[in-house]
Amino acid sequence: MLYALILSSLLGQGQVSTSPSEAEVEHHDVLAPIQVIPTRTLRKNILGLELGWNSLTGLGLLYSRNIVPHFALDASAGVSLLRGGEFGLRGRWNILTGNLTPFIGLGFMYGTGWPNPIDKNTEVEENGNKRTAVDYRVKVDRSPFAQGSVGLSWQNRQGFSLMGMLGWTQLLRASNVKVENVEKVASKSDMDALKMAISSGPTIGLNIGYAF
Repeated sequence: MLYALILSSLLGQGQVSTSPSEAEVEHHDVLAPIQVIPTRTLRKNILGLELGWNSLTGLGLLYSRNIVPHFALDASAGVSLLRGGEFGLRGRWNILTGNLTPFIGLGFMYGTGWPNPIDKNTEVEENGNKRTAVDYRVKVDRSPFAQGSVGLSWQNRQGFSLMGMLGWTQLLRASNVKVENVEKVASKSDMDALKMAISSGPTIGLNIGYAF
């Protein structure tokens, strides 16, 4: 009888030690669902600083809203060295739902232009004296663009966001550059360089932000 009581006690202790505690059950019930929720669902808003060439901002702020993990909207406001103030709106399709995903973007951007013309100057010498001559003046006008891009977006659960992109920006009007010839006629190479810098061209951008 004594041996039976001891054996029964030992078996009972083994059963208690193998069953999960109440704290373990609660811990599992809370964490298990969160592990399958995409980060872009938990942190839907992103505010970031962007620097780029032909990007939505040039240099400025980009606000993103993760509508669903696969789709986001970007809105921007910034300034471009050559095109003045810039504003943009873009839709982004995230191919994956993980923290790191490639994306495809399609958007619209608008440059306000500069109110004052930009002078192309050269230094000339006349009768032994040097002076600055204005070859021609460039007026950057309003600039509507369409933009297509591909890139990578990374967003972690702590809120850090990083995005890089490449693409093409297409001017939606015949020209956004007005040239006034003063002392010389703008050469073809100069005009090609101006169009590459101010009109249609390749896009590159980098954005660093915080998701909340």
